[in-house]
Amino acid sequence: LEKSTPGDLKLGLLPNTKSLEKRFNEWGLSIVSTPKDGDCCLHALIHVAGLKITTDELRKLLIQTLREKENMYMDDGNSQGTRTRLNEYPTPAYGRILSWKDYLEMMSKPKEWCDEKMILAACIYLKREIIIISSVTDNNIVWDPKKYGVQIEGNPLVVGHYHEFHYVGSTLCTTGKFTVILINFVFHCNHLHHLTGAILNCFNQFRRSYILRKIS
Repeated sequence: LEKSTPGDLKLGLLPNTKSLEKRFNEWGLSIVSTPKDGDCCLHALIHVAGLKITTDELRKLLIQTLREKENMYMDDGNSQGTRTRLNEYPTPAYGRILSWKDYLEMMSKPKEWCDEKMILAACIYLKREIIIISSVTDNNIVWDPKKYGVQIEGNPLVVGHYHEFHYVGSTLCTTGKFTVILINFVFHCNHLHHLTGAILNCFNQFRRSYILRKIS
């Protein structure tokens, strides 16, 4: 990964492409491609949030947010009661652990791939939950600004992540969420012994539709 360059990545060659498409479909969503230029995470966030700014402008806003929140606690403390502040959270890069100053300097550069702290900054700055659908696991990551003392002022934002490679945006499928639920129920009920699976599947679909009602 470190030897590759953003321009080398092609959507069809990304790992777990079908897995991410399947997980998006289960949510009633479609993938929206983003440029493979190192700013893919920022492109995805701009798309799903409907922002009218450039990736460079969003990057500056997120760096400013990190500076403003650098003393914010990231956890509830360990067994000794010690808590970790944002500016103390370790950042491995180039074979070493970066200082907070070096991290901000690195992340301020255009085309630098965004990490978890930048996504944290985005959920705080945008005041919205950010849901990341992964290509390698069904356990989606949810960044909640309320955990960091910020009131939510908008609907959740859903982006996709080809693990360790690329972020994409999302949009609602044209079939709609309830069509997706009905199709899945009929499919699972084709055989009687799949009835339990059908019920569980529909429960998960209705759980997802709750989120989709908030983002639609």
